[in-house]
Amino acid sequence: MDLTPARHLTPAAPDVSGLGEARETLAALAGRLSELLPEVAETPPGSRATVTVHDLVRRGQVELLWTPFHRRGEEDAAGPEALLAFTVADVLSGGPPSQRVPEGVDTVWVRAGDVLVPRAPIPRPAARVVGDTEAGTPVAGNVVVVRPDTETLDPWFLAIVFSGSEVARRSSSLHRSSLVDVRRVELPRLPLPDQQRIGAAFRHLEEFRATLDRLYRAGDDARRTMVDGLVHGALRPVADEPDDIPDR
Repeated sequence: MDLTPARHLTPAAPDVSGLGEARETLAALAGRLSELLPEVAETPPGSRATVTVHDLVRRGQVELLWTPFHRRGEEDAAGPEALLAFTVADVLSGGPPSQRVPEGVDTVWVRAGDVLVPRAPIPRPAARVVGDTEAGTPVAGNVVVVRPDTETLDPWFLAIVFSGSEVARRSSSLHRSSLVDVRRVELPRLPLPDQQRIGAAFRHLEEFRATLDRLYRAGDDARRTMVDGLVHGALRPVADEPDDIPDR
């Protein structure tokens, strides 16, 4: 008979007490998705006049700013109290700034209404509009700040252009060590009210994406909790018959 202690110890049961609340959270998040998609209508195809970001810079309607790349090891030398800067990962995730800024380096500080765009090639295009509470945050060297004249350009309209397929094509054609030239990006020439309507739709789409991300994380947490609960006996299946198992 095997009397080794491991054979007779009862493993700690996983905490499954929050599954009921997790189900309610999943249902609430899933229920919001259709409401967040903006109402749109098809329009006849036609040509649109466009303008490049380079032209907007020449006209003084846009300013492009970026922080110089830090030398290797500078970030590690920054103390724990150092300020945190927005990175490409933060632009993609919509999360808080995450990269420590070394003291004494030349840094760009964002304003409300700035549009943050990755300078490096990324898997999917993305842009982030700086809110009032985020103003005064520095940016890392791999992010370009597009600062529009808000009297003529809507920041959220710029953000949807930088999140579109044209930027994706440009980014995918670049070498990994290359930088995206945002000055070559083209955008439709539209009156400010039209820009604002498109920008408002993009804000809804960004909230839709964020809710999808939350739904995935909440669903994955619930799945892992149920897996552990079933393995350790803290949960048991209510539907035991094979016929109750849904087809994929």
